[in-house]
This record gives sequence, C-alpha cells and structure tokens, in this order.
Amino acid sequence: MKHSIKNQFAMIFIALMTGTILLCWFLNSTLLEKYYTSNKQNVLLTAYHNINEATSKGNTNSDTFKIEVQKLCGIYNISILIVNADSDIVTSSVHETTALTHELMGHIFGVMDQNGGRQDEILQQTDSYTIQNNQDYQTGINYIEMWGVLDNGNPFIIRSALEGIHDSVKISNRFMVYVGLLSIVLSGLTIWWVSRKITDPILQLASISKRMSDLDFNAKYTGKDKNEIGLLGNNMNQMSDRLEETISELKTANNELQKDIAKKEQIDEMRKEFLSNVSHELKTPIALILGYAEGLKEDINEDPESRDFYCDVIMDEAEKMNMMVKKLLTLNQLEFGNDVVTMERFDIVELIRNYLQSASILIQQSEAQITFVQEEQVFVWGDEFKIEEVFMNYFTNALNHLDERKQIRIALANENGIVRVSVFNTGIPIPEDSLPQATVPPTASPAASTEENDLPVLEDSVNLFVINEDHPADAGFAPEETAEFDSVTVDARIVPALTALCDAAKADGVTLKFSGGYVSYAEQESLYNAEVERLIAAGSTKIMAREDAKSTVSAPGTSDLQSGLCVTVQDDPATFSTTDTYGWLQRNMAHYGFVFRYPADKEDYTGCTEDLTVIRYVGSGHATSMQQLSMCLEEYISYLSRQG
Repeated sequence: MKHSIKNQFAMIFIALMTGTILLCWFLNSTLLEKYYTSNKQNVLLTAYHNINEATSKGNTNSDTFKIEVQKLCGIYNISILIVNADSDIVTSSVHETTALTHELMGHIFGVMDQNGGRQDEILQQTDSYTIQNNQDYQTGINYIEMWGVLDNGNPFIIRSALEGIHDSVKISNRFMVYVGLLSIVLSGLTIWWVSRKITDPILQLASISKRMSDLDFNAKYTGKDKNEIGLLGNNMNQMSDRLEETISELKTANNELQKDIAKKEQIDEMRKEFLSNVSHELKTPIALILGYAEGLKEDINEDPESRDFYCDVIMDEAEKMNMMVKKLLTLNQLEFGNDVVTMERFDIVELIRNYLQSASILIQQSEAQITFVQEEQVFVWGDEFKIEEVFMNYFTNALNHLDERKQIRIALANENGIVRVSVFNTGIPIPEDSLPQATVPPTASPAASTEENDLPVLEDSVNLFVINEDHPADAGFAPEETAEFDSVTVDARIVPALTALCDAAKADGVTLKFSGGYVSYAEQESLYNAEVERLIAAGSTKIMAREDAKSTVSAPGTSDLQSGLCVTVQDDPATFSTTDTYGWLQRNMAHYGFVFRYPADKEDYTGCTEDLTVIRYVGSGHATSMQQLSMCLEEYISYLSRQG
C-alpha cells in the first residue's frame, strides 16, 4: 500500500534513530574535546589546591604527601614537578625531570624555544598560576599544563597530554558509526515487525469493511488481541451480524412488497380485462339461452330430439356462464388475498408427462410431434394444480398455432435453483412490434383501418421518442424534416396523421385549430426565462423561480414540444375539458395515433401540470393501448420496458 501506516512507522523510527546517531556523532566530534579539556582543567586545579595545601603545611617530605602526589598522577594521568628557589627538585612524579624542569624554567623566565617563540593558548591565568595549551617542541605532543608558584614560593608545573583525547574522539566516532548502522538496521527490522503486528489487523479490518460495503457479511475478524484493535474488530463482527440480519429482513420485506405490487397489478389487469370483455362474453350465451328457452316455451319443435337439442344448447351456454362466474370469483379471491396457494414438493417431469398422456387425443388430432427428452426426476416446490393449469395454457396455445411442420419442443432448465419450463412450437411468432399489445385487453376498434386512412407507419424509435428531464435533448437537436401545418411547424412525418385527424373532426362538425407545434431549444429557453422573470417579479427567489417555472414551462432541452411530434390545440387549457372539441378528441384521436401529452393526475410522471390542449403523435397502436391502460407517455414506456 502506497501510504501504509507500517511504512510510515518504520520510516519515522529509522529517521529518528539516524538523526539521533548523527547528532551524537556531531556533538562527539565538536564538543567532546572541549569537554575533555575543561575537565582536565578542573583536574589540574584540584591537584594544585591539594599540593598547595600540603606545601603550606610543610609536609612535602612526608611519605603521605608523596603517596598523595602519585595517587593524583595515576588517577588523572598528570605529571607533577615542584622545585625550590635553587631549582632543586622537591617533588616529581616522573623519573626523567630534565624536559619538565626546562619547560618550567622556560615559563618562569620567559625563555624562547629553539623554534623562535612559543604561541601558547592561555586558558586561565591568576597571580599564582597559569593554565594553558601548548605543544612540546621536541615531541610535537599537545599538552594542557598549569604552572606557577605555590604559596610557599616553590615553582611548580602540572601537565597532562591531550593527544589521547584526539585518538579517543576518532575511535569513539568510528565505533559510533558502526554501532549506529547496526542499530539502524536492527531497530528498522524490529519496528517493521512491530508495525506489521499492528497494521496487519488494521488491514484485515479494512478488507472486512470493504467486503461489508459490497454486502458480503461472511468475512469476520479473527484476531485474538485484547487491545483497541481487537475491540474494534469484535464491534465490526457484531455490526456485520446486525447488518446482515437487518438487510435480510429488508430483502424479505422488499420481496413481499414486490409480490404485493405484482399481485395488485395482476388484479388490476384482470379487472380491466373482465370489465372490457364480460359484457361481450355474456351477451352471446344469454341470447342463446333466451332464444332456445323461448322456442321450448312456444313449442316451435315438438319432437323429443329437437327439445333435447334445445336443452343441450341451454345447458352448454349455462356452463359457459358458470365458468365465467367462477373466473370472476377467482379474481375476487386474488384481489382480497383469499386465494390459497398450496406449496408442496412434486416431480414436475411426472406432471408434464401425465398431462401429455391426458392430452394424447388432442395431440393425435392435430398430428403434432412432441419432443420431451427429460428422463431424470426434477423436484420443485409450488402449487401443483396451478402449475398444471399454467402448463396447460402454454401447451394448448402451442398446439393451436402450429404450422405445417407441427413440432412442439418442451424443455426444462435449472437456473440458479429455479426450474424454467419452456414450450416451443413451429408456428408463426407474434410480430415483435405487436408484443406490447399481447397482454392488452381487446376493445372495439374504429371502423376504418390505419391503411384505409393513409396514416404514417413509423418506427417505435419515432413514436415513443420522448424529451423530458430524464431524457433531455441538446441545443442542436431538431426534427429531421419539418413542415408547416395550419400555420404551425411540426415534424413532416406526422402531417398525414394530422390531416386525417382534422378531416375526421371536420366531418363530425368539429374544427381543430392549432396555436403551437415544434418549439426550438432557443424558443423554449426564451419562454422558460420569461416565466422565471415573471415569478421573480412576483416575489420568488431565483432558485425557487427556476424550480417553480418547470411545472408550467419546461426548461430548455426538457420539453417534448422540441420533438416536433406535439401540437397545441387553440383553446383555453383551463376550460378545454368542457368543450366539444375535447370530447371528440378523447373519443377518436387514438385511432389517428394521438394522445393527450399532459393528462390530468399524471404530474408525477410527466413532471408538468395538466394541459389537455397539447396532443402528441405516438402511432395508432400505441395510442389505443395507452387509452385502454389509462397511461401517459412516460408511464406507458415504463410499462413496455417491464413487459420485456
């Protein structure tokens, strides 16, 4: 990891170790010698005071004094020489006194050395003594020495070599470099290991959190630490368990909600289908029953055979009505949730084979060739009776729509624990553009056909093309070709449909006039800005005005008027729904491919307030379906996408 805490820990610690060692080396190189010299200076002063005190008491010839002198010389590594006024040696710590005596005399009498002069560095000077650094002209060795006259008048010199300190500093620095490098390596490895022990659990927690963000709650923290990281890991485990439990509950609730929604949609569709078909379906059996019952009553045919035929017809039609009533009851049970689904485990392969055996007569009559090669048992959970009904519907449809090849293939596929049963036949498939109407309940159609009225046959990419906030158009968008119709500009492709619509309305005594059609991006922008300015002048803030304006005038690029497929009827939107023109359009315009673009109670879908004066071309098939389903354009497009 680029910004790993482990690396940061290691680098910081190594940097601190390196800095500390470099600082020690620097201080050792620059200050150690000065410190040593200062310490030697104090040693010389201590020795001076001890000797001066002893000589003041006249104890210079005693063994105790001599021992004390030797002791001082041994402890502090110094040389001591004391002479009297006659230059006779009183006390000396060295055997060869000539050089030391010559040095002392030279200091006392100021004698120049053989090199022509002494350049000594005086460190401290009083009336009784002088402490200085100098270099022996014979050996070239540097010394710190103290010379002067004791209180009893005897000259003295105390000297200590400084050459050793230079070597000591060099050795010390060299040793420090070796030890420092070794310490850096060992400490770096140590901190790397320690930081890894700390960061590995953190990385594990990061990985767990990442998997949790992907809704994978199987990952658990397995560390045994009792510190803060261990506490955090245990808390994350608890959080993972609770999240998994909560999300599972939410999924269950969501599944139930989806089932409820699907059930409600199914009930609504069934209700619409029954309401649209029940009157038509009941008329025929009721008329037959009434007709044959009337014939029996009036003895139209007196022979028993005819009477039996009349009775059979009445019973057959009554049975049809009974089946229809049962379907109505089933719909009612579904609507109120009283339809009981019996879940049981059964072999769906056996169910299919049993049904095929029971339908063998129908299969022989249609001369169909059935292919079903599933040999192994496939156990599923479901309502066996209802599953059989569903399979029967699919198989019957396949049997009734065979071509000359007369082949039906039945297959089972296990997809992620869900068994899918497919029934394929060699019949002519439903045209793809008619699939959306396959589930729409049939209603009465106008007498004239699309071809008879010369309406345009456009692709769905045109009919269902929509411009709104979810599908905006850019400033450069415009219809491929525009045309003038009744003084308004529209997409040239809908001119035949508009012509047919206006002609049909005129034939019924209704005159259609249009006040608007295609609106360009720039025109829409101008209308929108004008509405914003009006709202601002009325007291709205700029932000509120921009939002509120969208409910009455779409923002540029979000108005379906830019598509060129819309026209605006010349009338007052507030009262248009009470006019004869509105009534005629509501009854007839779907046949010519038009729908209300912004109908009532659809603001949540369209994003615009109700405006029934705006009509939109979608094609006669889609317009009829939208009218039957009571859907606006956005709602209908969403419905088609759900249908697959």
